[in-house]
Amino acid sequence: MTLLDEVLEAKRQVLSSKKGVRVLKELKSRIADREMTRPFCEAITKSLKSSPKLIAEIKKASPSQGILREKFDPVEIATLYEGEGADALSILTEENFFMGKLSYLDDVRSAVSLPILQKDFILDENQIYEARAYGADAILLIAFLLTRQQARDYAELATHLNLSVLVEVHTQAECESVLDWAPIIGINNRDLTTFKTDIQTTARLMREIPSDVRKGKIWVSESGIKLRSDVELLNEAGADALLIGETFMLSESIPEKMKVLFGRRR
Repeated sequence: MTLLDEVLEAKRQVLSSKKGVRVLKELKSRIADREMTRPFCEAITKSLKSSPKLIAEIKKASPSQGILREKFDPVEIATLYEGEGADALSILTEENFFMGKLSYLDDVRSAVSLPILQKDFILDENQIYEARAYGADAILLIAFLLTRQQARDYAELATHLNLSVLVEVHTQAECESVLDWAPIIGINNRDLTTFKTDIQTTARLMREIPSDVRKGKIWVSESGIKLRSDVELLNEAGADALLIGETFMLSESIPEKMKVLFGRRR
């Protein structure tokens, strides 16, 4: 069993305990009381002459590296990100391997004004209702884990609930399978089967996409972004936004690391 298999098996066990008509009814009731979602797409759309937008990630741990940040306060981290000019946030909510919590979405939403992407392994439509109910503005769908039809159905449901959708790919085949319907495409530089990262993955895949097709999408590069030279390479490749988490979580000073990568953003 691979590490990814372990993560998914744990997720399925959690999901099996959240089934039922009553659970869905409670989620829908909670959604009815929520305010409108924040504009995630607008926040991460790059203007012509700017550097890529920043989706700054909040996560305590990862399956491959264990605990990333011992002193972990999601609200404090989110406040630092916003103060240094992040454009949007990504919050890990998977509990077993990333040590996340759904409650982080609401906690952070109450403290900052940035739109929030919920980062989790979505395998069931109830999770999409859950994301909206707990305060997400956008969700992640991973092409590797879903059939093309599942991904499209989940994206349609998310749109119905006023959630933006970031569809994640890693290979050319996955990218081609979502080009005709996904408005936001995230290219993960991390291979989910080996958990190894290659920053060139984004540049390599984007070279294969005709320029007229690229222009109609928002492109996000994810994982393995550690250096100013990485930011410059991905900007040159055409990325609209960069999703960065571990680099900031492992840093002694998040504000200083943000300045090193992007310069002063405010």
